[in-house]
Amino acid sequence: MWRQDTISIAATTAAVMISVYISTFDLGLVSLMPAILLVAGIALQLQGIGFEEPVEGEVFSTEGFETVMYGVLAIAVISIGGFLTARLPLSTQLSVTDAMLLGSLMAVAEEQFFRGYVTQWLISKMGPSPGILLGAVIFTVYHLAVYHTSIENLLYVLIAGMILGWTCNKTGRISPAILAHCINNLLVVVA
Repeated sequence: MWRQDTISIAATTAAVMISVYISTFDLGLVSLMPAILLVAGIALQLQGIGFEEPVEGEVFSTEGFETVMYGVLAIAVISIGGFLTARLPLSTQLSVTDAMLLGSLMAVAEEQFFRGYVTQWLISKMGPSPGILLGAVIFTVYHLAVYHTSIENLLYVLIAGMILGWTCNKTGRISPAILAHCINNLLVVVA
């Protein structure tokens, strides 16, 4: 499993605090979704669900298939939730600072879930290259809620997902992906 180092733990702690702060706004599900994503990613990593060693000559056992189905269900629920919340009108106008905080929260939550659990689990089942590619595809599908059919944006997310997955796998840590994703989201808010 990839390590949670001082940087990723500090970023996750800050994300929890930001989540509590953002929840005081009248944002409803918009503030709830990143918190759910963050908690799900951390909980799944701590439980090590799906990270057991494969049995020689066995691609998927019945137990492995159940794990896959739970993972698919979790991703579907989170994607649908993201899709619905992207369409909700915000009753509260966010300041630039608050938008930067929300962008940072989303970055940490997405990295803990998609790289910390999903991609890592896929690599444990399929190997590095297919696991990183499929993890990036799932990450891109999740972003359909935000970018709809914008091919340029979705291609950017796919490439970014592959690079972030490769970086985590190469370093054995999740913090480089968290930092890169936070910087990306902050630059988007500032721009």
